[in-house]
Amino acid sequence: MSQKCLHCGANIQPNESCRDRFDLCLALEFENPIAFGAVHHLTVACYMLQHNAYARDVWLEATKIGR
Repeated sequence: MSQKCLHCGANIQPNESCRDRFDLCLALEFENPIAFGAVHHLTVACYMLQHNAYARDVWLEATKIGR
């Protein structure tokens, strides 16, 4: 049975977290920087924005990435 992340609402398994998924994405970037490393800034910004992990002033700057 899945549960929802309290921050972003994603369906996750009871034994995992969004941070676990984020770490897997970072591992892919590290293993294959040509394919995935080019979007590292987007990976980090998306995770941080969805999980309210930025200070307010940094959050405002990060929201500009997607525009």
